[in-house]
Amino acid sequence: MLELLITLVLVFIMTGTVFMVYDIGFRTFYSQEKRSSLKNKAAQAAAALSGDLRRATSLTSAQAAALTLTQDTDADGVDESIQYAWSGTAGADLVRVAAATVPVAFSVQSVSFSYYDSNENLLSFPVTASQARRVVFDMTVSSAAETFRIRSAARLRSL
Repeated sequence: MLELLITLVLVFIMTGTVFMVYDIGFRTFYSQEKRSSLKNKAAQAAAALSGDLRRATSLTSAQAAALTLTQDTDADGVDESIQYAWSGTAGADLVRVAAATVPVAFSVQSVSFSYYDSNENLLSFPVTASQARRVVFDMTVSSAAETFRIRSAARLRSL
């Protein structure tokens, strides 16, 4: 009877240890998945913005936390307006406004757009949108424990 009791205690200790390792592994996995998801979404937003800027036929509004461009997105010969905007509130989403408003980055802490002319001179605000030839995009996103900064630049090729 004593041997059976000792065996049961050892089995419970081993089971508890295995469960603890299993639980720590899952917690680590989910926290890393959340972290990489936030970072990937921010990188995708920067890539989408850069692509839209490269294909833009004009820049119609150039502000510190928003910009509006035109582009023929559906190849019908008519330019559509696309706006990227952030409200300025930490934690708010960066949105892309075209036919619909779609969040492109979540948990945004800061967004800034810088505009350069054809001679690579930084344009001061208020920016005359028609003078801009390159746009630098700087965004900081954060989750509970991590903060990521994404910086990207795009030359307006079609202007």
